[in-house]
Amino acid sequence: MERLLGRLVPAANDEEVRDAVREGVSDPEISRVLGLQPQTPGLLSAREMVFIHALVLLARPAVVVETGVAHGSSSVAILSALRKIGSGRLYSIDLPMVEREGTIESPEGACDVGREETTLVAAYDRVGWLIPEALRDRWELHLGDSLRVLPDLLSRLDQVDLFLHDSLHRYAHMRGEFEIVWPRLSDGGILLADDIFVFHHAAIADFARSAGVRFRTYFGMGVMQKPGRRKTGDGRGEKGT
Repeated sequence: MERLLGRLVPAANDEEVRDAVREGVSDPEISRVLGLQPQTPGLLSAREMVFIHALVLLARPAVVVETGVAHGSSSVAILSALRKIGSGRLYSIDLPMVEREGTIESPEGACDVGREETTLVAAYDRVGWLIPEALRDRWELHLGDSLRVLPDLLSRLDQVDLFLHDSLHRYAHMRGEFEIVWPRLSDGGILLADDIFVFHHAAIADFARSAGVRFRTYFGMGVMQKPGRRKTGDGRGEKGT
């Protein structure tokens, strides 16, 4: 974990990286979420939550976008770190299941999809239920199909510094998200994709090849970084702000 974090944030020295990891291990919000395993399916593992938390602490992203929220374990890891650094905002997209029959009834009118293509959380008002009120001031939730929501959302934003894919892990959907987000990723920005091996396809490998970048793996998570360096903690956010 520490070696990968050091590669992604080369400005951080070894002690800063170790401190960031320790922050994640001892973070009370992360511990609270992990205490709900295994009775709550779909939560990130301890190593994933600590990695994401440490990455946010070190990279200090102004804009974080994630697709796939469900219970909100990744959101908690991100938002807790944003609170500690005192800047940045998380924009989340999720597609909740409302009806047991297998149709979605989103407030934003997303198209009908099958049950397997929606989040683990059934009702739209339960998406991100793990996120405490104290962390919600830096959070903005959008409900709907990420391939539909992302273009409109990104048009509002200056750039994206950190992107996390954890929605539908089908080849076409993952490639679609990557194609939409990559041009808006800041120099040195980071793209994470969870569960890249779940359907045994090469979406992230094929995209990395087409983008001319290398991708790394952290257990079941794919990691790509856009070439270049950005100034961390620069306060960017929505256009015109």
